[in-house]
Parts: sequence; structure tokens; C-alpha cells
Amino acid sequence: MQLALTPEILKTLADQLADNPRLANTLAQHLLAVTNKLAMANYLLADGVAYKLLTERLRAKPKKTLMEVAGLTEGARAPEPRAARRRGRPKAKAAIKRPPKAKPKARQRLSARQSAGLKRRVVTFLKANPGATRAQIEEAVSFPSPSVYTRVIKELKAERLVVQKGERAKAIYALRGTKGKAPKKAKRSKANAAKTPKPKKAKKTRPPLNCPYPGCENKAAPVFGMMCKEHKDVPKKDRQRMFAERRAAVQAT
Repeated sequence: MQLALTPEILKTLADQLADNPRLANTLAQHLLAVTNKLAMANYLLADGVAYKLLTERLRAKPKKTLMEVAGLTEGARAPEPRAARRRGRPKAKAAIKRPPKAKPKARQRLSARQSAGLKRRVVTFLKANPGATRAQIEEAVSFPSPSVYTRVIKELKAERLVVQKGERAKAIYALRGTKGKAPKKAKRSKANAAKTPKPKKAKKTRPPLNCPYPGCENKAAPVFGMMCKEHKDVPKKDRQRMFAERRAAVQAT
């Protein structure tokens, strides 16, 4: 963010800078950031300031100062401090050794005689073993490579000598006209095929209880202490006696 130094702002800052060192530091940082560095350096080194600074530096570090000034007079770049050189120098990356790329394998070329011999052996094997899988054919007929097997089977199918049933790992091969059967799937047993649902048992329900009060035929309810609404205020001792009498009468029957 750049600060527009208008005459009003300059007057206000001039009045406060003498007694406010913190404001002076902040303003100096801002001015160094927004102004041309070369112009600022020429301005600061005017009126003998450069002479005094160079004299103090020659007295403090004569050898180093003379070497740096000699580089400036010859037009060379002034040497940077060691710490700055370390910070600015990019670190050399370790060379990553990559494994050499594998060369693509050359296609296995078969002569017409070799191809005919492999086809003949496949046909002979399938005559004796209709419904064979790829693994069985490869075990019986030694092919130079998997690509050769694919090529031979493809040519046999194109010549209408071999038929394929199924796809990929489940594929089986047989000669045309023979019954090459794939392995049968496990059949579901009759017991598991059609299971009749068992009839659900009817829940036993207790007959509704009537109020135990003598001569009362109203239904009892738990909310009234197993009495009816009319006799819910019967004392507890009388209720217990009525329950015991009804229990004895049920057991007697």
C-alpha cells in the first residue's frame, strides 16, 4: 500500500517525527520500499556522507573493503557476504537414477510348418478331450508364448474347426460337431428349491378377567388395580381377599 505524501500529510509527519522514533522507523521502511534504490542511495550519500562511511570502513576492515572497492572500479559485481551467498545459492538436486526402459519383446514369428504342427496337435487333443479349457490346452500343447496360443486358436476358429463356449476364464473349446460340455453348475436340491412356509402358531390369549367384586360382571383393568372403574376405591385388604377367593374357586374347578 503506497502512501500519498501530500503537503498536509508532510506537515503533520514533520511535526511528529522529532518526538516519535517508532514513527520514524516505520516511515523509513515505507520510503525505502516505494522509492528508487539508486536515487535514494545518491540522496543519502550526498554532502560528504559517502566519504565518512568509506573512511570508517577502511579503518575497520581494510583488506575486505579494498577487495570489494577494487571489484567495483573494474566493473565487476561486488562480492556478497557468505551468508547471503549460501542463502541465495540453489541446492544441487541429487541425480535420480531411473531404471532403463524394458525393450518391447519381439513378436514370436512362426513358420507355416510350425503353425500347422501346433494346429494339428490342438485338434488331436480336442478330439480326445472335448470341452477343454485354455489351461488344459496349454499344458498338453507347449506353445512358445501366450500370444502364439491366442493366434493359433483364433485361426482355428476362423477355419471353422474349433468352437468356443463361454468367455474369458470360463471359456471351453471343442471341435465343431462334437459335444463339448462345460462343467455343470451345482443344482439346488429339491429340499432347498421349494420350501413351504411353516404355519405360524396362534398366540394363546388369556380370557379377559372380570372384576372380583361379588356380583360385578364388569371387566377388570390394570389401571384400576385389576378392579373395574366402579370398585377401584375398594381397600387393599378387601381386594387381596377377593383375589384369593377367586383364585381358590378357579383351582377347585
